[in-house]
Amino acid sequence: MTHPAREDRRDRRRRELRARIESAALDLFVAQGYRATTMDQIAEQADTPRRTLFNHFPRKRDIVDIWTDRRRDLLSSMFDEQSLAHLSARQRLTRQFETLARINTDDPALARVIVTGRLAEMETLEEAVPVFDALRSSVLLGQEAGEFSDHVPAETVAEVLTGCYTDTLERWIFGSQQSAPTLDDRLRVKLELILDGLRR
Repeated sequence: MTHPAREDRRDRRRRELRARIESAALDLFVAQGYRATTMDQIAEQADTPRRTLFNHFPRKRDIVDIWTDRRRDLLSSMFDEQSLAHLSARQRLTRQFETLARINTDDPALARVIVTGRLAEMETLEEAVPVFDALRSSVLLGQEAGEFSDHVPAETVAEVLTGCYTDTLERWIFGSQQSAPTLDDRLRVKLELILDGLRR
């Protein structure tokens, strides 16, 4: 029988090790770029054996996938239905795009790593960028309320919105992040353009 305290200690050490690996990887990705960073360098920076690193993260992209999943989970929690319930569909989408802008501008280094990592691993990706469920729900709400035309399926509109977001984010990351227009401004202009095309 496994002692609970021993199990808790083992889990804590495992979490601490993973956090150390992730921190080491982020430092290296930011300093020298995703492509130039090797797993051996990450292991050395994290002060952990190479085999241990591969036990936790078999591929370099697995580290980026962890950050991507966490970011999507964070966004899902920020797109809380209850907090958006009093808003029109257009207002909801505007709030959602503002949140997408803020989460990237709050940590531009991580945003750059996620985007460059994903682009570097394009050949190995098994699916396209997932459509945000919250965007799809907001579009559907607007169609059901007669706020938006329903001649285009909500899924298609959500795909366009997701594509707009990812493309704008990439352009912001690879351009001058400090100059105007801001990521928020860029996303707002494009969102308005798309939503104006959905008007009744």
